[in-house]
Amino acid sequence: YRNILDDLKKGDMYHVLGAGYGTDIKGIREFFQNYHTQRACKKIRVRMLANFNARDQLVPATLRCAEIRFLPEYLITNMTILFYKEKAVMILLVKHPKVFVINSKEVVHSFKKYFDAWWRMGKR
Repeated sequence: YRNILDDLKKGDMYHVLGAGYGTDIKGIREFFQNYHTQRACKKIRVRMLANFNARDQLVPATLRCAEIRFLPEYLITNMTILFYKEKAVMILLVKHPKVFVINSKEVVHSFKKYFDAWWRMGKR
């Protein structure tokens, strides 16, 4: 998430697929409130497809400079994929979170195709 704040500038956008808070991860809500506050202050935009179960749980700062839709309940996972420019990041929000960063324009393009298809299905 630090890379997003460092790599993107005012008006730039990144995408998130499957946003959620995982299960019982200490400090995660505070982390995202702080992160999204910084992101919004820099005016970095986000298009987010959040998990259905996150609808009423998103920290308030998430809503600033954001377009958010919600995936159907049957697509809920503990994995979040975010991508921008030439970076794709897969985050597994499990007891001991795992993060994979892929530097590839082709991978970002592939994730964007999935995102666009699911964006049309997402609920506001």
